[in-house]
Amino acid sequence: MSATNSLDPVRVDAKASAGQAWFRAVHAGWMPVRQTDEVRGGPSASSGSSAVPASPVSAISPAATTTASPRVWWRRGLRFVRNATIGLSLVAAVPLTVIAIRGDALWRMMGGGVENLLTRVDEVERLRPLVVKRDASITPLAAGRLFHALNPVKAQKGLSTHPEAAVSSRVWEQLALSDEMFAPLRVKAEAGMAKEIVTAAARGFTPAEMSYLRTIADAPVWRDVERVASAPAVDVLGGLYVLPFDRGISVFDVRTGGFAEMKRLAYAGVSRAAYHVATGHPERAEAALKTVVSYGFVLIDNGLSGYDGLIGRVIIGIGQDGLHQLYALTGNQPGMALTAPLTPYARQSRANAESASLDASEQRQRILAQVNDPAVPRTIRLEGLRTLAFASCGGVRGTLLGPSSDVRGAFDAAGRDLARYPSEQAYVDLMYRAVDQFGASNVPTNGITERAIMSAAIATSALLGNPRVAACTRVALFN
Repeated sequence: MSATNSLDPVRVDAKASAGQAWFRAVHAGWMPVRQTDEVRGGPSASSGSSAVPASPVSAISPAATTTASPRVWWRRGLRFVRNATIGLSLVAAVPLTVIAIRGDALWRMMGGGVENLLTRVDEVERLRPLVVKRDASITPLAAGRLFHALNPVKAQKGLSTHPEAAVSSRVWEQLALSDEMFAPLRVKAEAGMAKEIVTAAARGFTPAEMSYLRTIADAPVWRDVERVASAPAVDVLGGLYVLPFDRGISVFDVRTGGFAEMKRLAYAGVSRAAYHVATGHPERAEAALKTVVSYGFVLIDNGLSGYDGLIGRVIIGIGQDGLHQLYALTGNQPGMALTAPLTPYARQSRANAESASLDASEQRQRILAQVNDPAVPRTIRLEGLRTLAFASCGGVRGTLLGPSSDVRGAFDAAGRDLARYPSEQAYVDLMYRAVDQFGASNVPTNGITERAIMSAAIATSALLGNPRVAACTRVALFN
């Protein structure tokens, strides 16, 4: 290797590292090195000594290495914690930002839903004078057992149910209708047939049609229907489920009735009334139709959600239509006025517009007032509780810390006053925990953005040990 002139610049070849170039410069004498005592041979060395080549290894004292190691590890630990905190903050910011942005919309939507339900259920309150006389000898639990025997529901896995009570079968469902029977009425299916069959009874039916209607009217099952309809109260949950609920049960697992079965029973009740009209017994027809109306109020007064109340309203509407036909036939003007067709849509539109104009705070106060108001139907108050539980996801604070003190107070009051039986108290507890049990694993996230947001939410929930982050993100995204 040829000698290098001291004025030549230091070249770092592509094959050589920067460290190798530094060592070459030191050994060639181009770069002075500060001499430590160890390099100079001790404290007696002259402070003015010129720089001498030295090995970099000999320039580092063992003592310095020993004392520097804890500092190095401490700095590395701090950097790790800092980087992890920044990373977690960035991940958590994604779902929490979505919740913060969509919070007001969530309150308006859920609050509007409760308002719509209240409007529709309130529409049938004027028909309450048509409810049959109450029979105090029927206990809530006995009525609940009969209710589920008449409207069986398949229990979800993990829920234990009582043995089904014995009730008579609906024998008319085993009969076949020929194409000619009720032909003008059946064009509009069951609902259309029920709206016209009482009126058609005044014109008379064929012998085959009368035979079919007599089978309906004489069926023993109506005794059980009348017992439920005349019960002062019905323990809908206690009549079906064995308490206490298993630990893993959520409010989403609880079912309260086969609503398709209820509607078919209500339609059959109108056909039963038509038979009594055709045989000249309008008073029996009226009693049969009032039983249908009363059966609908059983759901409004004893159901567990706004959906129960809505189905109750549908059943009441079926009985109301039949009564309106009957009162038109008999010339009962007060009865016709009482059972005039329901007109919920204009009022519902007004409720929607009014609800949309309220901000989150106003919606929240309105729902709290409804939940605590004994004059509001039970199903709407319970639906309001459910809304308060989920609408706590309408803000970052509620997402991280859970429902506020006034919401917790509303649940405490409901457990004392609104819940009448141990089954209903257990249901209120399930509603309070609903968000924590609202899993995020089955979210229908079709879009890339939604999947990314939910992935960040699930990761944040896992890191924080707080399932509400993922659950509330799901609520904000898909409700």
